[in-house]
Amino acid sequence: MREKAKKIIISILMVGLMQGGLSSLTIESAPRSNNDQEDQDQQRQEQERQNKQRQDQQRQEQQRQDKQRQDQQRQEQERQNKQRQDQQRQEQQRQDKQRQDQQRQEQERQKQDQQRQNQQRQEQERQDKQRQESQRQEQQRQEYQRQEQQRQESQRQEQQRQEYQRQEHQRQEYQRQEQQRQEYQRQEHQRQEQQRQLQKRHDWSNRAYYDNVWGRADFSYNEPSPFRWHESRQSMQDRFMSPGYRMEPYRDRDWEQRFPGLHSYRWHDSHRYDQGFFWYRGVRINDAVLFYDDWDELVGVGFMYDGAFVFIRDDYSVHQHQHDSTLLALVLLIFAL
Repeated sequence: MREKAKKIIISILMVGLMQGGLSSLTIESAPRSNNDQEDQDQQRQEQERQNKQRQDQQRQEQQRQDKQRQDQQRQEQERQNKQRQDQQRQEQQRQDKQRQDQQRQEQERQKQDQQRQNQQRQEQERQDKQRQESQRQEQQRQEYQRQEQQRQESQRQEQQRQEYQRQEHQRQEYQRQEQQRQEYQRQEHQRQEQQRQLQKRHDWSNRAYYDNVWGRADFSYNEPSPFRWHESRQSMQDRFMSPGYRMEPYRDRDWEQRFPGLHSYRWHDSHRYDQGFFWYRGVRINDAVLFYDDWDELVGVGFMYDGAFVFIRDDYSVHQHQHDSTLLALVLLIFAL
């Protein structure tokens, strides 16, 4: 700004000097006379006065401008100083505030750190206490469990000992009872066998069973397996027959005349039987008639073999009949039922 003001002042002075020099040159080059001289002097004076006035005006203007410029510069400088001071003050305030905020944050952080440390310490103490309590409880639990295991083991051993004694006593008692039962059964069987031998239940002396009616078969039959002589029909049905099956009785006057005093039941072999099969001379018999006496005991078995009706009795005699067409027809009718 100062350089610019200097350049303006120099330009104004040069313009004034140039105007003054040109005026003096014009006056001096004109022809001189008294009046003209006076006029010229007046003009020159007037010109000088004007120039001086103009110079004064210019100088005043220049001074005014300089003063104005200086005032502007001073004001600008004051404004800049004030702005700078305001900025410095604001910056100082900002820095003070920032410093206070930092101090406050630092204090707050320190306080939080202290609180966190206190919490961590308390948590650590709580965890240590809890761990110690857990260890104490675990030790107590293990000790209690060990004592309980020892008690249970002792109790189990005692129970095993008592159970072994009980089983041993039960086994001995069972053996004793079994021996008594077997002995009783053996005695009862002997008694029943003796009674059966003393009292013959079925009498084969009827004329229907004479040898001239039945032909003797040359075959020694010891046991009609799987049948049992003198076994009751109900016992055999429970032991031998399948569930829901019962032997069907057969009643016919001609048939009963040929087997007086006997009750006939049809029997058919089945794969569901688990008591063995009935064989005769190497042939498996699938259909038979079982004969029971009045006491419902098995005393005879009849079946067809090689075109003849074979009749086995409880006295272990084997008979056959092949000339009685009515009997053979009745047998075929029974097996066809």
